[in-house]
Amino acid sequence: MFYWDTSGPWYNSLSGDDILLQPGLGYWIYSYVDCELFIQDFIMPEWDGNISTLAPGWNGLGIPTTETLTLGNLTINYSDVDYNWSDAISAGLVESSVFWWDTSGPWYQSISGVDAELVPAQGYWFYAYYDCTLKR
Repeated sequence: MFYWDTSGPWYNSLSGDDILLQPGLGYWIYSYVDCELFIQDFIMPEWDGNISTLAPGWNGLGIPTTETLTLGNLTINYSDVDYNWSDAISAGLVESSVFWWDTSGPWYQSISGVDAELVPAQGYWFYAYYDCTLKR
């Protein structure tokens, strides 16, 4: 299991029986066969609407909710100012396309536009030009 560490930037690996998964962080898990992953005794924490902090560059993350969101549902907070997705792109805060790994390819796919959907249990790559916060 790996995650993208923006302070590096590099991949960090996780192993062992006591891994603490962080809501909003995207993880990569390699499987040799098709399977389902079950997390024992998992309780979804109460969500405050924050998805992740974004550092300049690529950020790997997941959506910490059980519901599908659209890019249009997202807010970018930069310097204590909230921007909707379209305004954040126009202001040069984030890149307009978001990427995800399509295992049927396998290859990266991109989504863009306010109606593009982000689904739970899927990892995404967001590109930010500044330190900011991605929230609902």
